[in-house]
Amino acid sequence: MSVTFFPRNQSHVAGCEWDHDEADHEIYGPCTVAVLPEVNLSNSNAREILALLGLDSEDLCGSTDSYDFMGRVLLAFLSVNDEAREAYVSGGISHATMVECGRREGYQSDVLRRLVLVAQSTKDDICWS
Repeated sequence: MSVTFFPRNQSHVAGCEWDHDEADHEIYGPCTVAVLPEVNLSNSNAREILALLGLDSEDLCGSTDSYDFMGRVLLAFLSVNDEAREAYVSGGISHATMVECGRREGYQSDVLRRLVLVAQSTKDDICWS
């Protein structure tokens, strides 16, 4: 499972990626290509980022306006934890095996930088689900 952060109005008319003529536009309409940025995270990483942003981290869906979101992201840079986290496996024989894949150093700052791009891409709400 994963959570994606994205602008509410996610796509708009942009240049087409194939050769076409005016007749194609009459038949198929203008090309719509998603060109706004989005950020996809695992559920556990999304929960940590949502908590860092001061948003509800239990319910992995929601929205806020882009200005509020940008403010939360910029404030989050002040309390980011960029330490690496080691991978480990727990449980095993006759118990469920749980795998924590770890995280590289600088991961949260990288996510926050990408979330800045999402917030800058729109004046509309930023959603996550």
